[in-house]
Amino acid sequence: MSPEQRQRARARYERFRRLPPEEQERLRRTRRWFQSLPPERRQELRQRWRNLPPGQRRVLRERLQNMTPEQRREARDRLRNMTPEQRRAWRERRYQRSLDSQDNAGAQNTPYQPGK
Repeated sequence: MSPEQRQRARARYERFRRLPPEEQERLRRTRRWFQSLPPERRQELRQRWRNLPPGQRRVLRERLQNMTPEQRREARDRLRNMTPEQRRAWRERRYQRSLDSQDNAGAQNTPYQPGK
């Protein structure tokens, strides 16, 4: 591991240690679930995440961090019942709404452009 990689790993570990015990356990369960998936499925999920624009990943990450476990479950169930096209349109609407709210607060940003 390079020094930079070690530093990032240490920072992640410290952030994890500062989490409440119930949140640590939630993350452990999620990791166990992810690790139980076949390697091809894990790779597919990683690729789908990487294909999202950085701004959209940031917005989704922040939104998920602020949701209760029940809200996360409801959102996951709602998304699972959508077609891929419906999910894509839903993500784009949510992302645009977050940009609009940032614009109203005076933040500088660039609009999401699908396919880029």
